[in-house]
Amino acid sequence: MIDDSIFGYEKVNAADQRRDPQSLLNWMERIIRMRKERSEIGWGDWTILPTGSPHVLAIRYDWRDRTFLAVHNVDAKPHRVKLNVRNVTNLLSDDHSLESIEAFGYRWFEIA
Repeated sequence: MIDDSIFGYEKVNAADQRRDPQSLLNWMERIIRMRKERSEIGWGDWTILPTGSPHVLAIRYDWRDRTFLAVHNVDAKPHRVKLNVRNVTNLLSDDHSLESIEAFGYRWFEIA
């Protein structure tokens, strides 16, 4: 059991995290729920898209007139991204840009 003043069980515990909408636990539950709601990932056809960087992976999923795009930077440095897609909506934040991605960053988009 971790018994320290910063990361100990009295400060970091599931009961407190459930009450905190900004906690890691609540974020993880939201991201898992969103992944389960995106049936394109499990049922759709997928295509790896060129990004202009060997450190950035972009996968497009298409199923039943719905398109999902996952972009992941697996490097410790930010990278510029060159994707030929339009009309994207970021599902995780208000940043709808596809031009760059932060270190170890990821973005999930819906394509209209």
